[in-house]
Amino acid sequence: MKKSGILAAIVTLVCVLATAGPALGQAKIDKAEKAKQDDIRKLMKLTGSAEVGKQVMDQLFVSFKQSMPNVPAEFWDGISKKVDVDEMVELIVPIYAKYFSHDEIRELIKFYQSPLGKKLTKVLPDVTRESMAAGQKWGTKLAEEVMKEIQQKGY
Repeated sequence: MKKSGILAAIVTLVCVLATAGPALGQAKIDKAEKAKQDDIRKLMKLTGSAEVGKQVMDQLFVSFKQSMPNVPAEFWDGISKKVDVDEMVELIVPIYAKYFSHDEIRELIKFYQSPLGKKLTKVLPDVTRESMAAGQKWGTKLAEEVMKEIQQKGY
């Protein structure tokens, strides 16, 4: 009886360890993945990605306001207040995780903590704003040319 009790205990222990083993491995993977995601958030903060995203959104609202002058300013103010930049960051974290290894994320963090990386972060909002303005001007000119050609061809 004692032998069968010990045997049953060993079988039970083996079964528990067999099922717990993968779970313990998964905990390590989850912990590593969480660390990677935390570093991605750190990288995004260093790069000012959320701020650039907010700037893009603000420019988009300016464009909407111009194209829809009948919509009251209070509406746009209300919509703007509903925008949660952190929500956007959480949507972008898995995208970074897909394309960059954790080591690459760490290297990017080092770069953005360097003097050149800090300069890039500082001037990027201005570069983005000016680039968007240039793109909008270019797009408007292109649209006018297309419309003119459509009219000339009688479409």
